[in-house]
Amino acid sequence: MEAAASRSQCLGPLCGESGCADRQANGGLPLDRAHGHLAAGPLATGRGAGGVRHDPLQQFSAVFLEDGSTISLPSALQSVWKGCGGSASSPGKDAKTPAALKITLRWDLLHGQLHGPYAQEGRRHELTSLLHAQQMPVGSVWIADLGYWTLKWLHKISKQGVFFLMRYKAGIVLWLNNERLDLLTVLPQVVGERLELVVDLGASKPVKGVRLLAERVPAQVASQRQARIQHYASEHGKPVNPLVWELANWTLIVTNVPVAMLSFEQVLALLRARWHIELLFKLWKEHGLLDQWNSSKPWHILCEVKASLVALVVQHWFVLLSCWDDPHHSLSGVAEVLREQVPTLVHGLSGHLPLGRAIRLIVQSVGGGWSIPKRTTRLSTSHRLLSTWESGLT
Repeated sequence: MEAAASRSQCLGPLCGESGCADRQANGGLPLDRAHGHLAAGPLATGRGAGGVRHDPLQQFSAVFLEDGSTISLPSALQSVWKGCGGSASSPGKDAKTPAALKITLRWDLLHGQLHGPYAQEGRRHELTSLLHAQQMPVGSVWIADLGYWTLKWLHKISKQGVFFLMRYKAGIVLWLNNERLDLLTVLPQVVGERLELVVDLGASKPVKGVRLLAERVPAQVASQRQARIQHYASEHGKPVNPLVWELANWTLIVTNVPVAMLSFEQVLALLRARWHIELLFKLWKEHGLLDQWNSSKPWHILCEVKASLVALVVQHWFVLLSCWDDPHHSLSGVAEVLREQVPTLVHGLSGHLPLGRAIRLIVQSVGGGWSIPKRTTRLSTSHRLLSTWESGLT
């Protein structure tokens, strides 16, 4: 068991080439046949049954959301998957343990396709993921949180014809008209007021001609952000950075997407979409039980985690087939229905039911009842995205 689990850590993506090679060497698995049925249909193009979702985003070749999530493991596995030490989990934050597995993922919001998940040691930063050895298509846009902020990476993808959209990281040098910009002196002071400038990033200006967008936020929003800043500083035994504290009063975004492609309002709406990948990881852990197991044996636990990841990828295939053409679908609601259909898939894989028929029954079970209605307040991200484009056309 230990030898098998140790070997599996080298597979990279759980559905990657080496994983497929191992299956072929062992005569293949029933799941391969399911993948064949799925890949012969809409998934061959990475799209859902009804085509591409979020039609207004078709001006991009892809809309990538990237992030990582950590799964704590028994300390007996630290020789295989090293963690970051020892501390308990807290709301919205993973525990730090001697052994941990970090999965990284790049999700195309436009077509639904997953790149990954890739597995790495919990102590390693997401920037070391194998995802960063993969070139994104020209004309795509890449969105990530502040943990991915490096000028070297932004310079690299810009040169490859890829757009980026991120929050500004406090302390990054800004240049305006070849003069160093004192950001606090130019930011708007009235709540809701906006500012947009074209700046160069970094002391040596490795990233040029970037849009800097700023909006003053209400005091309540700023206070919530400052509370999180204080909590983070206390947790890590560090003093609060005064600049970070002050900049909490504004939403600050940097992007190289031209204004002709995205207005200020559209940039804000698209940045909010980054939370979709956070929600996907939450779905996988809370509903898919990715970080829970039944065994007490460390190597059995590791196999359970990896089997759960495979199952969740298969679940995502069915999401693409059943409802990806509806931009307002409820991912958690659809996943709940799909989990109830596991016996149907088992009958298809075991030959008790034609596999193609089993897949059709599962897809049909989702129906069209999981679309999030448009609310008068607190619009969902999908409705906000579409409404910004509709208003931009009037």
